[in-house]
Amino acid sequence: MDNPRMRIGRSDLERTLDLVCLSDEEDLKGKVRQTILMLGDCFPSGKKRDALGITYRQMLYIVSLAGLNREETTQFCRLVKDAGGLDSNQANHLIGELLASKQRSGGT
Repeated sequence: MDNPRMRIGRSDLERTLDLVCLSDEEDLKGKVRQTILMLGDCFPSGKKRDALGITYRQMLYIVSLAGLNREETTQFCRLVKDAGGLDSNQANHLIGELLASKQRSGGT
């Protein structure tokens, strides 16, 4: 199966700030908002992956780790798209944060 990457626009800082602002404007609650706010301490790594869009598999993994249902997944993906996308560095940050959160809560 092909693993396409999302197209990203603007800098990662602009996209992160847009996501946080959009989450406030949309009055999001619950898992979608929590997941987006996990990007608050994500900074550019200075590596090549900062310029690469998130892959389909990374998006599926994030949605799965966050425990988003169909409606929440649609909402999350729409916000990401409206903010200009996620890059691979942001995806890896979210995955790490979600895994750590699961571990702290005793989840598997």
